[in-house]
Amino acid sequence: VVDGLSFDKPKTSKLTKMLRTAGFAGGSFLLGLEKEDRNFYLSARNIPRSVICPVSQFNALDVSRQRRVLLTREAFEVLKNGVSAGKEG
Repeated sequence: VVDGLSFDKPKTSKLTKMLRTAGFAGGSFLLGLEKEDRNFYLSARNIPRSVICPVSQFNALDVSRQRRVLLTREAFEVLKNGVSAGKEG
């Protein structure tokens, strides 16, 4: 679980540095977000073997295929409280 993970503009280098610091260099990973984030997606799309999506879109296959799972603090709270509780409308 990581805090303060946001991007004002797409920056693959910033995300790569953060992942390396967190020990996510090499191997596949699933990065769970609270909600869709275009800048985050654009930052991560060039990173091999990465899957980035809101936790509301998680499924067993995506989770089981990845070597590691990384969640933002907000995404963790959504999972903890139940994914359906995090949906609006």
